[in-house]
Amino acid sequence: MERGSFVKENWLSIIALIVSIVAIFLVYIRVDPFVFTNESMIGGVIGLMGVCAAFMVASQIMGLRTSKNQIQYMINIESMRLREMSVKHTLLSLFKIEEKNAQYVLQSSDFSAFVRAVGVMVCYIKESENSIGQAENLNLMLIHEENKHHFYQTLSSDDKQRFDDCIYTLIKYLNNPKALLRIFRDDL
Repeated sequence: MERGSFVKENWLSIIALIVSIVAIFLVYIRVDPFVFTNESMIGGVIGLMGVCAAFMVASQIMGLRTSKNQIQYMINIESMRLREMSVKHTLLSLFKIEEKNAQYVLQSSDFSAFVRAVGVMVCYIKESENSIGQAENLNLMLIHEENKHHFYQTLSSDDKQRFDDCIYTLIKYLNNPKALLRIFRDDL
């Protein structure tokens, strides 16, 4: 038997059953009429204050969550900035150390080690934000050391090739590479 046909045939019985159940509940659950008294007004005010307090606490919690997210965002931004500064200063320090190392090995006439040191400094220049300033420093150092030691002529063919590659890369970062090219132009 289909549900729709059962309801159509027995609709009066279903309504009688529902009315009977409601009547039984009304007998057993007695509802007194509501009367406004001082106690009921105090209860109403206290209830209203409780609802207001709940809204205030909820708004404070939401505000704290928002503040926590903003603080976390600011911490992330600051830590990224500090990491970038740390990398920048580390590269600058390593460049200066390698510059001192290059001058030291050149004074001891270890030209192969000097070429390796120049290659490392060029790599630091590529990675650095202050590449132009470091490139200018390296440019001045190479010109000065070539005028002082004339090391380029004594390099082996492999070292010359590595050094030439470093010079080609360095030229890209210089504002005015004329002086460097003048020194090494015949050989480049």
